[in-house]
Amino acid sequence: MSYVHQLPIPRFVRDPQDLLTGYDATARTLLVETSPGRFKPYPFQLRPGTFEHVAHHNLEAIAEFLYRHRKSAATNARYTAELERFLVFLKLRHHPVITTDALDEYLEQLTLPSEVLRENGLVAFNGVKAETADQYFKVIRSFVAHLHETGLLPYNLARKVETKGSLQEPPNLRRKAFTQSQWAAVLGALEQMPAGTREERNRSERFRFMFLFGYALGLRIHEQRHHTHADIQPEGDHWVLNVVGKGARARALSLTAREGLAWEVLTRFRQHLKLPIVPQREKIFLLPRIKPVTIRRRGPNPGVFPNPKPLSSSRWEINFKEFLQENVMQYLYGDDDNKKKAMYAAHWAQLTPHALRHTRITHLVNAGADLMAVQKFAGHQSLNTTSTYFSPEL
Repeated sequence: MSYVHQLPIPRFVRDPQDLLTGYDATARTLLVETSPGRFKPYPFQLRPGTFEHVAHHNLEAIAEFLYRHRKSAATNARYTAELERFLVFLKLRHHPVITTDALDEYLEQLTLPSEVLRENGLVAFNGVKAETADQYFKVIRSFVAHLHETGLLPYNLARKVETKGSLQEPPNLRRKAFTQSQWAAVLGALEQMPAGTREERNRSERFRFMFLFGYALGLRIHEQRHHTHADIQPEGDHWVLNVVGKGARARALSLTAREGLAWEVLTRFRQHLKLPIVPQREKIFLLPRIKPVTIRRRGPNPGVFPNPKPLSSSRWEINFKEFLQENVMQYLYGDDDNKKKAMYAAHWAQLTPHALRHTRITHLVNAGADLMAVQKFAGHQSLNTTSTYFSPEL
């Protein structure tokens, strides 16, 4: 049974009675809690007057976001300026919470700013073309996604905000699913990944798990990132993964149904990690980092210690594309570098990790599975969405 409920969106701004802590105005740094009880000063270049109204945990997220995008001085300056503009907008337009409506309004105010924004004296709101507004808003999209990834927002609200200018992507620009021949190549490349050293075995087993577990259960990327082995529980004769997905809709996915691929992939990965085959409510993420867990069998503090953070969605996309470009192209074309480069650019470069979910749902629909069952499996709100996955050529 699927239960639909809405998760509350927490306040983004600081309660008036709370004090601003951890900010050093002289050093322009902010203390960020990197692990329980451990703090690290992060560079924090936002100008006074633009950020003091924001809750401290969100300021930490801002500091981490800017630290992640420190590729160059110009990039850092651009990201800092766009965040300052957005934070001033939230303050002056009285938005204590980041909502889709607030994001829609912000994009509108970039093109047609109100008088209070034009005259704020802190950041520029001069009114720009729609295409320029879309460029500015890209930073905010990325920031809102970061808030979602770090658990400060229950879902990525920026996904529902449409661009205003010509930057809007044509709907068919990206191929969303693997073709049959492509999927066969992916499976073959996964089996032929190098496994001679410990590092190679770890990479091979982790990639196999991330690819095939996400595919088997048709998981969205944020679902795979935010759920752990602790969410896998027995239910009668089955083991199920309890998922809270898009729009905060809940569903239970059987790991042993549909040829049992998810269960086989999970148990093989757990064996590789030297864990019991049956999940023990460990909070090991389903999109794991290089070292998913530390096991201490001796000493004063033995136990299983999961990595407290999942792989980021941006890093997962990088790993995903590297696997296609290196392992799959090698599997298909050997040492012909020119052909590998040309074929990747022509047929593979537009694929993203979300293709795993699209491919699984397409395979089920094309195989004649009941559409209502597939709708429940995929967590689609509308049956019309599920029906669009019928694609005989895939």
